[in-house]
This record gives sequence, structure tokens and C-alpha cells, in this order.
Amino acid sequence: MVAGRWALTSAMAAVVLGLGPGGPDHDAGARLTKPTSVTLDFRDRPVGEVVKAIEARSGKRVTAHGNFTKSAIGGFRLGGPADMSWRDRTVTLEAPEPVPFWEAIDRLAVAGRMAYRVGDYGDSTGVDFGGDGDAPSPACYAGPFRVGLLGVHEHREVIFVRGPWVRFYPSGVPAPADAADLTEAPKDGGTLYAELGVAAEPGLVCRRDGPLKGLEAVGEGGRSLLAQAKEDVRQTVQAFASIDGGITPTVRVPLKRVEGGGGRSVKTLRGVIPLEVGALKPEPAVVIRLGDAGGKVFRGGGAVFTVETDRTEPDGRRKLALSCRLSGDMDPAVREARLAALRTYQIRVVDARGAPASFASTGSGGDGRGALSFTYEYVPGQQPSEPPAEFRYYDLDRTAWQVPFEFRDIPLP
Repeated sequence: MVAGRWALTSAMAAVVLGLGPGGPDHDAGARLTKPTSVTLDFRDRPVGEVVKAIEARSGKRVTAHGNFTKSAIGGFRLGGPADMSWRDRTVTLEAPEPVPFWEAIDRLAVAGRMAYRVGDYGDSTGVDFGGDGDAPSPACYAGPFRVGLLGVHEHREVIFVRGPWVRFYPSGVPAPADAADLTEAPKDGGTLYAELGVAAEPGLVCRRDGPLKGLEAVGEGGRSLLAQAKEDVRQTVQAFASIDGGITPTVRVPLKRVEGGGGRSVKTLRGVIPLEVGALKPEPAVVIRLGDAGGKVFRGGGAVFTVETDRTEPDGRRKLALSCRLSGDMDPAVREARLAALRTYQIRVVDARGAPASFASTGSGGDGRGALSFTYEYVPGQQPSEPPAEFRYYDLDRTAWQVPFEFRDIPLP
């Protein structure tokens, strides 16, 4: 199968963004949706050296650790190799002009016959190469995003249960369900669907902002192979899910067989993925100095933090518990997605020197009503850091963007 390659010019990006010169979001939008360029001038250089150079030139986290588990982005195998000699393998990687970050990553993967994953590293994301692996999936590049074509799937099943009287017992509580719920085919994809994986450059905090738009799936003879997706609660939640280190629900495009034959391939598959793109602001919006913050409320950056516990026990243990709510009205699914991003990327707890504090135990979770809770316990002598001194919350610069994708000549199952 052959993947289409997108290279947005600045004029095209302005159209996709819906921004005009001098518009209120023009600067932030242009900055957040511009791809990072990487110079490729490597001739017969070791993989490990090239990885370090790409990390330095891009300012993004790029590593070659080797041991990791399966991801949808890089297509690598379970359990990385124990032999790390692949990092000494030499590659030649050259281009007359700088290329987008994701193109550089894919070209290195192909040249070095390596796989990679996109993963979380605490407060950010990064790319980790992991040794021998298959070539990356076909991909489109748009701004700081990579849209990979993971595959086309078809489910063939015979379900003998009839009628909407089926009852499930997932939690011991019976609930009515349609017999169609017994199928293994995903509702948002149906029995035949193309599956896409979306990756943002490390350092961006992104989420989907609704269902796909402008979808086209054209078969041989120009006949449409696009099917109607079924709506359900899970699909609605996934349509606003975070785009981050490999835990994002994959994006599915529902397809159909055409009566009389639509051919054996999808000649053109294209569409647009609406996203909210964000990046941490350099200065924290809320700083809570610990020691006597118990019972106090702190506001900033669209969030409200209530400190429930901030105390030191006689044995020196320090305990901190607080909750967070986002200000303003928004769709519940959007609120949950933003809270998930806040919990993962927008919180720092530091010691008196500003270094990250470590804890004997931590916890976080939502209450299902738009609130998020955090708990921390510090035990002196058991952690390598000094005691926690500040809790910091960083707001995001945000912009809306639409990521186009196009693939051609995709074989059907």
C-alpha cells in the first residue's frame, strides 16, 4: 500500500487553521502547528549517534533504550532485544533541506531497520527506538503530526441471539442490551474499517475535538466505500480523547462492501481530524507553597484547587491532598479529556530548590462529576529528593487545528 505525503505550506496551514494574518490566535496557532525541522546530514554514522543528534537538533525527547512493549505507532514487537549492538549499526541519512520531525524519525527507522514507540516520560512524551523491527506504517505528515495507516480490518461473525432483550452482567447488575452488542466489531468502525494512529510531536498536549470530517473512501470505478458509523457513548468519549503516548483510542474510518463489487482496494482514503493542540506555558498559573496551605483555595489558568490536607506528622512524614475543578462551562467529555491532560502533563511538585520531588506514594483520580483529586505522601529518608515545597500548575496555550490525511491504493481484506 502507498501512503500519501502531506506537506503544508504556511498559506495552507492558515486555511486549515481558519486564521488570518494578525488574527487573535494567529501567533499561538502558527507556533503550535508548525512542524519542527531537522537537518539530515549523516553518512555512515552509528544509530546511537544519529539518535542523539536528532534529539539535540529538534529539542524533542528521542532515545534508543531498546526494551519496550507494543505500540500502534512504530509497529514493533513485544519485548525489546537484550542485545544492544544495533545502536552501533551505521546508517546514511541525508536530505538537501531540513525535513519535518516525524519524517526524520521514520527515515531513520527505515535506514536502521528499527522500530520505535511513542511513550510517556512523566511530564512529557518522547520517541524511543527499540532495535530490530518492521518498517513504520505508511504515514501522512501535517504540521507537527503523523497520521499512520495501521491496517484495514474486517469482522465476519454469526450471532444467533435475536432481539434487544439480552442482559449483561459486567458488574453484577443486569442491564438490557441489543444483541448487536455481542459483536467484536467496534461500533465506531463497524465490521469493515480502516484504522489510523495519530502522533503529535513530543512536548505537545493534544486531544481530538470531535468526529472526523470530510471523509472520503473511493473504490474502483469511483464508487464510495464509506459506511455510516454507529454512535454510542464510548465513541463520543473517544472523539475527545487525548492524543499522547500510545494510550489514545485509535481512529477508525468505517467502510463497506459495495453491491456488484467495489474492487479489491480503496483507491483514495482521505479526511480531516479536528484537534485541540496545546503546549505548556513557561510560567506556572498557580503556585501553592506547602506548609500551611490546608483548607485554602487557589485559582488560576482556568482551574480551581482546594487543599484538603497539608500537614507534617511528628515522624516527619508529609501528607498533601487536594482537588481540582476546571472553571467555565464545557462538554462533559471535553472536561474529562482536559482533566486527564492536566493530571498527566500540567502538574509539578518540587522541593525548595525547584527540583522534582519524589514520594513514597501518590494517587490521582476523578470523581465522575468533573473533579480531580491528588494525594502525596513524603517519607524522610526513603526518597532521594528533599521534602516537597511547592505544588505548581501550568496552563496551556491552545489552538484548534484540523489534521488532513490521505492514503491511496489500500488493499481490502
